[in-house]
Amino acid sequence: MTFPFSPYDFFGYLVGGFLVILSVERATGEHWVYDQDLKITTAAFWVGGAYIIGHIVANISSFFIEHKLVRGVIGCPEDLLFTDEPKAPDRPPLKARLGMKDWWLSWFNPRAWYRWAFPVGWRRGVFPIYFKPLPKETRERVIKRSTKEGFDKPGRALFYHCHAIVKRDKTAFDRMTSFINVYGLCRNVCMAGLVAAVALVCGACQDLRVVGWHIEGEPNRPLLWWAAAAVAVSVGMLYRYLKFFRHYTSEMFVSFAEPGEQPKPVADQPKQP
Repeated sequence: MTFPFSPYDFFGYLVGGFLVILSVERATGEHWVYDQDLKITTAAFWVGGAYIIGHIVANISSFFIEHKLVRGVIGCPEDLLFTDEPKAPDRPPLKARLGMKDWWLSWFNPRAWYRWAFPVGWRRGVFPIYFKPLPKETRERVIKRSTKEGFDKPGRALFYHCHAIVKRDKTAFDRMTSFINVYGLCRNVCMAGLVAAVALVCGACQDLRVVGWHIEGEPNRPLLWWAAAAVAVSVGMLYRYLKFFRHYTSEMFVSFAEPGEQPKPVADQPKQP
């Protein structure tokens, strides 16, 4: 008998589902799961509920984080791995800058502070490792090999072409599968943390009342701290997601550029009489 769930089902769906359930439980002040002596049937109910909620969270995270944020704003690894790193603009030595009037005035210019903090753009400044390209020689080998099949530039089409070939290599495919499972877990937990933060903030503010132009009451500060912790978890898991998303794509392109030795066909053996 084979176990019906893969490790990703547990880590990818149940963790995110239970994170949402426990945060809503904490925000509403109920006691559904935490510190409860659950019977087998009740525990099975909550496990099933967490699994279903985990699937919903995974669907939401795929849409907002992977397709809207990463592919729409930050950029995809299949493109970034083939993009040269831009060089930061040269700055005069500090001694020379001290004698420049414009340099002293730039201390009061927000745009100058932005250029100082992110000389090559905010995306590369916030996610520097994610934007690291493949070595030039590896990129050239990928393009040289794929050009024979009609794919002469990076993009989604080249990604699908390389994936279809690399997945025939069991070693490379197993590594890619481990990366995709881990980055799926990180992406789902990132979104679950955001959902948990919203639920906890709502729970912390449920006793507030708006009277005219004033707000009466006090928020539940412990819940606000839990919400801040959930946001911190989401940010940390976003970076982990981007790391393994990049590893998954780079592993595929490197395996495509450096294919393993193909197994030699076995010679026909003489039949026994």
